[in-house]
Amino acid sequence: MISFVSPDARLTAIDRKRLAARLAGEESEYAQQRLLEEAIEPLLADDADARPVAYALLWELWANRWLAYETLAPAIQQSLLATLAEGVEAGHLKFAARDVLHLFSFVDEPELPAGYRELADEDYRGLADRPLKEQVGDDEGGTSAIVTAFPGWPKHLDGILVRLGAEGLAALTGEPAFAALPAWQRDGVQAVLRRYGVRTAEFSCNMAARLAFEFFHRGFGVDGGTGRDVEMAVDGEWRDDVHLPLRDGRFGPELFRYVELFADRDAWTRSLLWFALCPPEGSGGPGQFCDLVPALDIASPAQRRALMGRYADSADELLRFATVDELLAWATGAAEDDDDTLPERCTLPALVAAGRHGRPLPEPLVAQVLKRKGWSLDGYGRLSRDPATWGTPEGQGLRRTRHYIELLRQLPRDLAKRALLERIQGTGDSALIAGLFDEEVLQAMVTALRAKKKPDALLLPYGVALVGEAALGPLYAAWATLSPKETAAELEIRMALVYALARATEWPEKFDVVLRFHGWGDQWRDPILGGYGHADVFFQHEVRPALQAAIDRLPAARREAVLARALDGAAPAKLPAFVRALPLVASTPVLHEQAVRSLVACEHKLDLDDCRNYIDPFIARTEVAEREAMLVLAFSLPGKRNQELWSQFVDEDRYDALSRGRGAVSTKKDDVDELLEVIAEKRWRGKMTSLAALRATEQTDGTYNQRHGVPRGVDETTWPIFAAKGEPMQHLLTIDLEALPGLKPIFPRTRAVALFVSDAVHHQAWAPGTDHVAIVRLTEKDLQRRPLAQPPARPVAEAQGFEVVPVKVPAATFDDDLIERLDDEEDEEAQDLGELRKAVYALHARALGEPLWLQSPEPAGRFVLQLDEAFLRMNLGDAGVLFVFEDTAFFQCH
Repeated sequence: MISFVSPDARLTAIDRKRLAARLAGEESEYAQQRLLEEAIEPLLADDADARPVAYALLWELWANRWLAYETLAPAIQQSLLATLAEGVEAGHLKFAARDVLHLFSFVDEPELPAGYRELADEDYRGLADRPLKEQVGDDEGGTSAIVTAFPGWPKHLDGILVRLGAEGLAALTGEPAFAALPAWQRDGVQAVLRRYGVRTAEFSCNMAARLAFEFFHRGFGVDGGTGRDVEMAVDGEWRDDVHLPLRDGRFGPELFRYVELFADRDAWTRSLLWFALCPPEGSGGPGQFCDLVPALDIASPAQRRALMGRYADSADELLRFATVDELLAWATGAAEDDDDTLPERCTLPALVAAGRHGRPLPEPLVAQVLKRKGWSLDGYGRLSRDPATWGTPEGQGLRRTRHYIELLRQLPRDLAKRALLERIQGTGDSALIAGLFDEEVLQAMVTALRAKKKPDALLLPYGVALVGEAALGPLYAAWATLSPKETAAELEIRMALVYALARATEWPEKFDVVLRFHGWGDQWRDPILGGYGHADVFFQHEVRPALQAAIDRLPAARREAVLARALDGAAPAKLPAFVRALPLVASTPVLHEQAVRSLVACEHKLDLDDCRNYIDPFIARTEVAEREAMLVLAFSLPGKRNQELWSQFVDEDRYDALSRGRGAVSTKKDDVDELLEVIAEKRWRGKMTSLAALRATEQTDGTYNQRHGVPRGVDETTWPIFAAKGEPMQHLLTIDLEALPGLKPIFPRTRAVALFVSDAVHHQAWAPGTDHVAIVRLTEKDLQRRPLAQPPARPVAEAQGFEVVPVKVPAATFDDDLIERLDDEEDEEAQDLGELRKAVYALHARALGEPLWLQSPEPAGRFVLQLDEAFLRMNLGDAGVLFVFEDTAFFQCH
């Protein structure tokens, strides 16, 4: 038995076993300290050494294992360690190196990851000279397989270790007992010393291997080319301020400076190679091929082939990291086994690399590539903003196609043309992008295009952009012969003509007919993306640059005629085609009146978010005086104007002056208006139920309805406190029940109800019964108190109000079986109720009725209301909804 650190005859009466048992029941560090002091204070009354003696007594209980028995809860162990650490920090207790080692023997092993083991030097020394198959055999064979991960660490030992000082640390690591500690304890000690900036001589292969494992397994260095929080792998903790970037696939100097401070660079690189050749079970190895570069730099030729075979998935990776000699050797060599596909994958990169280096192209490899059934010049490109690159692989972003293009341009023309003509099938292939253009090729392309059922990847326009003006005549002749039903071929050939015009210097006026702004979006509406605005993405990125370049080349009169045709026949739509012409119309004042009349014809149907890419530059490029003239014209036309649209043309004061007294301004419908419109469209049958739509307002009114701000009726004594932190909660909402009488049965003898949250941004109110929200019932008497001048919690925002709009909807709107009925398109009643249900769900705030769940139902008593972030400034996750019940509130999100 270890003697008491500070012997005192007065303490012999203490029952140490009983004291240890009582300490084992206290999870609070404060409670443990009080218990120790209460045990010794009667014996050491008025003794200045009472507190140091208390800590010494705690150490004696640890040292003699009174507090180390197996039934001691982990929380108790952590708390007692923290208490000891506090005693060391305060100077009440001093440990020698031998005492610290003794303390380690009482610390239970943390929950280490599966497969964690202590490594010896022989486990990976000389790995760079061992071929992959031997490693695979070891990995499968069992006994010498290496699987590691970074372990946990009891953080309360950190302060105790550091306060040993330089001499104490040297004594600690020099003790024979230190070398006998388990690997996780030795590595943990080294990590603590590094975290506190104490250089250590030891950086075991165990730690280096774990560092490599964490670098890959946790995604370090794989996040957009930036090494992220690599220091965690060594320190055992996250560091948000550490960024160690990769540069051209190689680790930046920041990482190597860090590694070299505590380790040998060769040991680190060998660890990367070890991980790449035999990744631990459950890990797929490095996340990106470029992360292997440090290992490739030291790998043997056989290992480089093994690494390329295992991890190089694309031609880009092979071209970037393998030499031309390696690619040619691997492409012409035999496969090592049935799963070895490296020779086949290397054929195209080997030919491309040989061409780049002026090497002759091996004919067997060329024949092998051209005979493949799967290759074609397909893939979806994107037109570059730089006209000089149009029609080139770089200008199109054709990642899958450009290597074939590069190869075809290196082949003899007859051979390349013969190969291409065999593969033109109208599925995106284009001989033109390979620089091959003649009547035979064009005829084959048009024939294939006319067989299309619908547009797909468009490569013909990109090829024509490379050919330029020479393709205009044959293409126009082909386009003019198309029938109205050949929509796919018409769109692609018309787009090809626009690309050719953008590269031409002049052309006959009859070609101007293809310079149009309509006929692009509808055919390219993406049903997966959904929404009309997404259909316009194709026009913006693929059509508009070339169309604008071609129109800018026209003489003034022809340019005006093309734009006037674009403005004709404006029909109401969310994004009418004429809007696309507005940025060009801005510089043509003679067309401004026609532009205004077209906007007026469509103003109440426009989706201004979708139109913003065109209306904003139209306004910005037009002189202020001309904008005022357009606004005067708009107000002179019949009907009400859309304030959201026309108020953008001038400043607020000028807009008010121009619109005053005309009764001509209307505002855009909000969520409540949309619901009222849906309700008014039908005569609804069946049982009706009452709802209350809540419309947000900037100012509070004569009721107690209030969003944010400081609530009435709550003082310092009744303000709710978040128990977990002991901090006052933030006010979100107060509902006046006189304005919402339908809620009175839920809250009897109550005038208003206030909703509070622990923190409007950093709360965890995602389950019923959460203590992160509080619902406070307020009586008429409570509400006579004015809001506190200095509230306990910072307001979420300035006080705002809301108005209540009562509505009635069929009770069937909330039926659970309505969702299943919607699958039957012939069930007209269900389809109508479905539209109504969507409008109810779209309300930013709504009381009464039943909850419309975003995820699985979680009923929690009588329902009060549901709302979203457009109504309250509260973090509700990804497009979340807050559900409020009589005694709780919580949110669901995507």
